[in-house]
Amino acid sequence: MKRDKDWQKLEDFVCQELKEIDPNTHPTKASGGSTIKGDISNNVNLHIECKQRNIKSVYNQEWYSKCQNEVPLHSSKVAIVITENKDKKRMVHLSLEDFLEIYKNYYKVFYQGVL
Repeated sequence: MKRDKDWQKLEDFVCQELKEIDPNTHPTKASGGSTIKGDISNNVNLHIECKQRNIKSVYNQEWYSKCQNEVPLHSSKVAIVITENKDKKRMVHLSLEDFLEIYKNYYKVFYQGVL
């Protein structure tokens, strides 16, 4: 099935990039319209929402709050909102706490050889 809407292209781009670490990554069918939440199904512990808008300033705090609230309690999933504006500039939005945890783990693995 051809996916040619801009928001579908953003989802497809994110999926293609994540397939390197999770070959089963794919767009979620009817995300938000069913019990399955998030725009990207994956096994790398990310809860991803993709938002594409043809305006200059894209980010909306409510999107992140909704994404964060969709992560089940006691889950280690990281809530992430990926946005793309009219200039095709893509950004990732996540909490500072999640970013620091990811970065600290990255540092331990790649600079200290520990995890």
